[in-house]
Amino acid sequence: MTTSPPPSPGPRAWGSTWLVAGVLLGVAAWAMPSAIQAGDAGEFATVMLRGGVPHPSGYPWMRILGWPARALEVLGVPPVRAAAWPCAALAIVGWSCVHRVALRFAPPAIASFAVLLLALSPTAVLHAFDIEVWGPLLAFAGGFLGLATGRPRSPLLLGAALGLVVSHHLTGVLLAPLAVAAAMPGARAFSAWLRAGLQGLAGVLLGLTPYLTLMLGSGDAWRWGDVQSLEGLLHHIGRADYGVFSLSLHTLPVPASALLERVVRTVGGALSAGLVSVTIPCALLLALVLGLALRLRPAAVPRRIVLGLWLAAVATLLLFPLAHNIDPRSPFGAWILERFDLLGLALLAPLLAGVLAPLHALAEDRVWRRRRLHVVGGLLLVRQLLTTHWLGVPSDDDGVERYAIDLLRTPTPGRRAFVFGTDDHRTFPVLFAQAVLGHGPEVVYVDASLLAHPWYRAQLRARVPELPDAEKPLQLIGALWSDPRFADSEVYLANIFSRPARSLALAPQGILWRVLRPDEQASPLDVLPAHRAALARYVRAPGTGAMPTDAVMYDAHPFAADLLAQYPERTAELARALRDTGHPHEADALLTEALLGSAAP
Repeated sequence: MTTSPPPSPGPRAWGSTWLVAGVLLGVAAWAMPSAIQAGDAGEFATVMLRGGVPHPSGYPWMRILGWPARALEVLGVPPVRAAAWPCAALAIVGWSCVHRVALRFAPPAIASFAVLLLALSPTAVLHAFDIEVWGPLLAFAGGFLGLATGRPRSPLLLGAALGLVVSHHLTGVLLAPLAVAAAMPGARAFSAWLRAGLQGLAGVLLGLTPYLTLMLGSGDAWRWGDVQSLEGLLHHIGRADYGVFSLSLHTLPVPASALLERVVRTVGGALSAGLVSVTIPCALLLALVLGLALRLRPAAVPRRIVLGLWLAAVATLLLFPLAHNIDPRSPFGAWILERFDLLGLALLAPLLAGVLAPLHALAEDRVWRRRRLHVVGGLLLVRQLLTTHWLGVPSDDDGVERYAIDLLRTPTPGRRAFVFGTDDHRTFPVLFAQAVLGHGPEVVYVDASLLAHPWYRAQLRARVPELPDAEKPLQLIGALWSDPRFADSEVYLANIFSRPARSLALAPQGILWRVLRPDEQASPLDVLPAHRAALARYVRAPGTGAMPTDAVMYDAHPFAADLLAQYPERTAELARALRDTGHPHEADALLTEALLGSAAP
């Protein structure tokens, strides 16, 4: 077993790396959001800019990235961009590291094409350049790939590098096959293997120490869980609030075939620059690349390292998806799950470069062949970028932030209001709009699904000390009604999140439901003025309606489409109720006002 260091790419290859980084910098500037996005972006941006602890497993490096984000905000960069730039910059660093690894498998032109083909795919652009964990994950994983595929390193160093990846995101454990392959000792003696294994484990523990930083700081804008004690910290890192092996609070049994179909279509589409989208051809294309990659024997990378990289790619792309418990057949589930493909795409890039490397030999002695290959490669990259543009990028979507601000503007100004809702695409954007942008300071948003956790109820009481301690949303609403201290407070629902919630007496108001008190009677005509007043307070461009009529633009952003649908639905429900009670003219006037943006209090 050879232990001599493999040859590294020559200095001239750095020009291609800088070219890849430059292309991705331009794409990042184009795709980066100017408004908060769905998913966890609102929470991460709030923690980065105002402090706190994100959801399990804690993501300590997102907190650390808050330092450059706050510096950018102080320099005048808008908050969303200030939080997005550190994540995007690390994504570019990550892809650049992957490119350096790909250069060990193929010449610069082939390596650059393989990396850009995957880095410009819709999945990579949509998620790597957002305020999310995926850009930093690329940087950590890319750095580890460079370390593990280069000259021999000590198991302690390799373990520490792997631990750092895991300390940012738990899916870093999928890199373990490559770590083991790179740490294998040259000697066959059992003592050498034992020593290498112990050093590797010690290194992993060392790399996990950033988790301890979660215990630092207090009194921040948002703090998920109680991490001030070692027991609470381990509870948080282990994702016990979700269930250790669950991706979210809401899980379903999902057929393995549906999970694999989703991932092969995503990865096959990326490999074909969007030219292939049907399941079977995508599966065949992915199988072809993985099959050929298994036979790779590049001169610059030992065989065992290639095998370790291949195993890590297969584990990430094909085995890990089988553990998912979110249904990918809905656009919401597919959007959530496709983000996990990003690590697999990064692992696949060097292997793809190695598979395509023979093309360079075919064209090496024929200028016209080389030019044709360059033209075909360039056209595929353009096609990939066009596919990404057609499917949508973060900069296209302002619907989530618009909804969050409008939600905080819905209650009657000057009165304390409690808004009960569920789902991250409501809770986290509202958190950002309130904690960072400063909207709706008198509104208390309550995530109904989190009320079962003592730490969350304690956080609510820290803001409203007299708030009753109730574990269920309807129980808390009843306690509010029975407490004279909340006699002047309003209660709203952002969505109907349970059967008991559906049984409440509700009146449409803007994009929310106002919960009527037990002794309150309100006809559709009675609630019409408050609904009109809420519409008049909403964010909208001059000359446009209070109700968005362009929700079809957000097909690639299912959560934005779900939120934007609340505008016409609430108004249409009130219009139907007005007609049913004998007020057709008021119903028609309401719909006209909402569409034309002329609603007034």
